[in-house]
Amino acid sequence: MATTLRNGLSIPKAKSTSNYLAIGTDLLRNVLFLLFILRWTRKTVLQLRGRGLFGTIVEAYKFLRRSSYGLFLRSPGVRSRVQSQVAEAVAKLENKLVPQGPGTSRFLTLPKEGWTEQQVRAELEKLDEMKHTRWEDGRVSGAVYHGGSELIKVQSEAFERFMVANPIHPDVFPGVRKMEAEIVAMVLALFNSPPGAAGVATSGGTESILMACLSAREKAHSERGVIEPEMIVPETGHAAFHKAGSYFGIKVHLVSCPSPTYAVSTKAVSRLINSNTILLVGSAPNFPHGIIDDIAALSRIALRRRLPLHVDCCLGSFLMPFLPRAGFPTQPFDFTLKGVTSISCDTHKYGFAPKGNSTLLYRTTALRTYQYFVSPDWSGGVYGSIGIAGSRPGALIASCWASMMSVGERGYIDACHSIVGTAKKLENAIREHPALKDDLSVMGKPLVSVVAFNSPTLNIYDIADSMSAKGWHLNALQNPPGMHVAVTMPIVRVVDHLIEDLAAVVEDEKEKERVRIVEGKGKKGQAQGDSAAFEADIPRGRENILRKSPDDIVVTCALRTPITRGGKGGFKDTPAPDLLVHAFKSLLSRSAIDPNLVEDIAVGNVLAPGAGATEFRAAALVAGFPETTALKSLNRQCSSGLQACVDIAHAIRCGMIEIGVGAGVESMSSQYGPGAVSEFSDLLENHQEAKNCKVPMGVLSEQMASDREITRGVQDAFAARSHQRAEAAQKAGKFDEEIAPMKVKWVDPKTDEEKEIVVDKDDGVRPGMTAEGLAKIKPAFKKEGSIHAGNASQVSDGAAAVLLMKRSTAERLGQKIVGKFVGSSVVGVKPLLMGIGPWKAIPVALEKAGIGKEDVDLWEINEAFASQCVWCVKELGLDESKVNPNGGAIAFGHPLGCTGARQVSTLFSELGRTGKKVGVTSMCVGTGMGMAAVWVKE
Repeated sequence: MATTLRNGLSIPKAKSTSNYLAIGTDLLRNVLFLLFILRWTRKTVLQLRGRGLFGTIVEAYKFLRRSSYGLFLRSPGVRSRVQSQVAEAVAKLENKLVPQGPGTSRFLTLPKEGWTEQQVRAELEKLDEMKHTRWEDGRVSGAVYHGGSELIKVQSEAFERFMVANPIHPDVFPGVRKMEAEIVAMVLALFNSPPGAAGVATSGGTESILMACLSAREKAHSERGVIEPEMIVPETGHAAFHKAGSYFGIKVHLVSCPSPTYAVSTKAVSRLINSNTILLVGSAPNFPHGIIDDIAALSRIALRRRLPLHVDCCLGSFLMPFLPRAGFPTQPFDFTLKGVTSISCDTHKYGFAPKGNSTLLYRTTALRTYQYFVSPDWSGGVYGSIGIAGSRPGALIASCWASMMSVGERGYIDACHSIVGTAKKLENAIREHPALKDDLSVMGKPLVSVVAFNSPTLNIYDIADSMSAKGWHLNALQNPPGMHVAVTMPIVRVVDHLIEDLAAVVEDEKEKERVRIVEGKGKKGQAQGDSAAFEADIPRGRENILRKSPDDIVVTCALRTPITRGGKGGFKDTPAPDLLVHAFKSLLSRSAIDPNLVEDIAVGNVLAPGAGATEFRAAALVAGFPETTALKSLNRQCSSGLQACVDIAHAIRCGMIEIGVGAGVESMSSQYGPGAVSEFSDLLENHQEAKNCKVPMGVLSEQMASDREITRGVQDAFAARSHQRAEAAQKAGKFDEEIAPMKVKWVDPKTDEEKEIVVDKDDGVRPGMTAEGLAKIKPAFKKEGSIHAGNASQVSDGAAAVLLMKRSTAERLGQKIVGKFVGSSVVGVKPLLMGIGPWKAIPVALEKAGIGKEDVDLWEINEAFASQCVWCVKELGLDESKVNPNGGAIAFGHPLGCTGARQVSTLFSELGRTGKKVGVTSMCVGTGMGMAAVWVKE
């Protein structure tokens, strides 16, 4: 071949080994990255499917908050302080829990010579008599499940006979093995086990739960190859499930148990199930609240998804199986539900066996085998055990067997009747006792022995501490805050004392709250749990409510008609719907709002039949609102106008509507009189508290004045001041801004001539009124009484309307913002104490707003009667110069359904005129209620 040709040819060289290695490495890296992406994509999809987007965000927030807080605690400077505080807390616990002081000896090393029998007995007696919470007297919730002194004697004898027995050696101790098998068989029978069921005896509920979780994990690994096991547990499930998750590497998905049932959300359980799920869990009942989960629904889910379902009946113990035979309601929970595969039941609770006894029951023998441990190649020989423990105390098994045989079915039924009956008595007391029902609330509907409760008004932990101070050892709960009583036989004997002490403690805590409010410290209120974490950093106090937010519920217009005297004044011939039409038209005109944007109207009214629902809907149409604008009428007595405004504010806040009107109207000229209250049925008449609802308010106020020693002179002075303030305000034109003058037809009572007049001011204000002049008026309700027409609110006619929307909406529409609605409260009091309503409602409203009375610039408190208003102002410790500075209902009238809305326009007008910011409106309410609201002027 020619050289030139040979040199022009290129012969390819073989690729080096290193190039192939690089390609292989890249491929492996890409495969691993792809697997990583697939793994986390799957986890993300499962997370979103199980928790949803919002639930995932909440979990992420909690994780970040926990992690951040952990980092903060470990940061330089903080860590040393934390360690110091922890050490201090540990020292305090040691001082509290470790016996010390004169006469107390501690033995930290073996004695050189063994003690005599007498020495040991003497020391044991001293230890037994050490100061402790008296469980013997029934002052401990749960903890000691005592079956009686006679049973203890039987247990002691059984314990002594089998003191050295160890069931790990059945050939040596066949009696213990027989008793253990019989214990399991008897408990299986109680829980309606099918043929082929099996079980084991354990050292307690925790071991039973641990073994159930282990069995489920091993079953899933063996049958489905699950290597990342997960179980789904109610958030109220026992902490032993968390322990099992930690011990055995099982991810625990907690499912909410929302109020009011506090039972697990079965829908949430179903969403969380995936290919890694090994076990579903339900409680019968749960420890915190004593609520039975919907085991039947969980059973259906378990069957449909072919998963094990464990029912934790450790606390239900020997009560749950006997509920029907003791005469109490129950719900399905045991092996009669085909989806239930295992049940834990503590024989050392309501089985009355000594502590250290429990059972774990399985639907099949095969399920039990998954908890076994066998080591066939150990040098010491083949080793096997049925659970965590190897050697076990045969004496405890013997004591348990002796307990069950001694009590028998009849004894357990009687115990169930006593214990559950006592729990029902406690529950009913909390729901119905006069001193408890308003301040404590039973959590859910307990069916067994545990009654849990919280407080909507007081700090439940303060109540728990006060009960501890009285010698009771009850259980405090968290998330949400609460406390519970687990009834045992010792408590059965003293439940009446428990209820008495609980009532006394609640009254003491209420008094402390009242003192705090009077001192200007604000109400302490109910305890908060983790559910309040999102609000933990929100600033409280006046500064907070003065802040502006796009979501504020604001008022862009508030006005009223004049208030005129009933039967005599300018509106005596004007029907309530006509008054309302004028208020609506004036509102639309002043605010320049497009009526088509108003989605709902609420109108407060007391006297019209059906609260005027039909007429007021018609009035809205006449005023110019389109048919698309909805309307409702409502009647909450004297607070109806305020309730209408609050209802609209809440509808806007929750997103139901965007713009609405709260209004109130009353024509007492045409509808006030004896017929305003219908006759009571025999059923109502025969209930004393109910019967008190129809006692005339004047009579109630007269009695209140007498009981609280509010003299006529004091009442007349207050009434005169109201008239004088109103007269001065009217002359100064202070009401002009809020009043919408109205042209009406009016019949002259002297000539019967119909005239057209313009009503532009309140005509009930009496010029030159003095206390001396009022002293000449005859009492109205009692010959020697103190209440009369001059120191009580006038019978009047009038209407008022308030336009509300979100701040963001107002700004978008160019609406001028008058002020904002902050919050409100409504409370109940005894019907005969109707007049004290503001005294109880105002502190609640202030607490909800996060402010104290010192933060309030102006108070508009309805002057239904001078007696009740004087008392409320005095008891609340309010500055009288800030209360009704332009007079009140005594001076210009109280059209019942209108007043609550009227106060809003009056309040904002005065706040604006004086340059003040924070105001409160409030009133007492017929039949025994009170209402209040907090407002801020823009």
